[in-house]
Amino acid sequence: MGMQAVLGKVRTGFLNSGHLGMALGCSVFATSSLLIRYIDLPAQTIVFYRFAFAVLGLLLFGLPVDLMKGIQTTRDKWLVVSLGVVATVSFVSFVVALQYTSVANANLLFFVSPVVTPFLADKLLGERISKLAIMALVLAILGVFVVGYPELQMPELRDSIGMAMAFGGGFFASLSTVLRKMVDKSVPSYVITVYRNVVTAMCTLPLMLFTRGSFEMNSITLSLLAILGIVNTGLAGLLTVDAMGKIKAQDAAVLRYAEPLGAILLAWVFLSELPSIYTVVGGGLILLAGYMVVWQGETSAGICETSS
Repeated sequence: MGMQAVLGKVRTGFLNSGHLGMALGCSVFATSSLLIRYIDLPAQTIVFYRFAFAVLGLLLFGLPVDLMKGIQTTRDKWLVVSLGVVATVSFVSFVVALQYTSVANANLLFFVSPVVTPFLADKLLGERISKLAIMALVLAILGVFVVGYPELQMPELRDSIGMAMAFGGGFFASLSTVLRKMVDKSVPSYVITVYRNVVTAMCTLPLMLFTRGSFEMNSITLSLLAILGIVNTGLAGLLTVDAMGKIKAQDAAVLRYAEPLGAILLAWVFLSELPSIYTVVGGGLILLAGYMVVWQGETSAGICETSS
């Protein structure tokens, strides 16, 4: 069964334009932060089960195992494996951030990644840095400062660790975007996504086994992990990858930036986490900076990599 047939299983007529598919995928992604907060497990354990279930879900959706042959050269195989390792660091960092600081702080600082991408692309791909990218970086730095300003006044170690992990996770998300751009022309996006999921699960498996005695698994937790993996990662990933081929990068950027906003709104409703004025203003600057970069087309090839 080919990729189009697989996507046909999760697509309705309304999704054919791509915009609704992207909006639906991002809406599902936005609930991930909430699910993670309800799962009381170590970060590496959450990431392992998330991506193990994601791979299982893709197989259940009918994605053929032989698509692994879609990477032809040794160079591309090593790049995709490297992407998976880097993505693992990014995802684990983001989960730790959610466990240590607010959903708003974690999502907004993580979404600084599109601003960092052009500067990594300059070093690794030789792409020219535009004046707009430099302006966006200044805005993003200002936004990070505003979000973190309360911690400078009344420092709390737990929040500081969470915010640092979110920012670090965003940096590694930028690096995975650049790695993805290196193979995007020779390897189909859905093949890259499946490989990334498999590598991430394999990287976190030893860490999960090492700490298995420090947590207890019950049916509710396992169900939440299954939803997080199959629906929030596997299904939502298929929808966004499919939509990316149908709509402009600028349109995708607008819809993708609804993801952190949706996560913040859900945290407000279900976790009573009301964002502070510093988070609102600083987060707005970060999101504006990211949109400026994507609007110019700097990170169009790797928009999906910013997903949490």
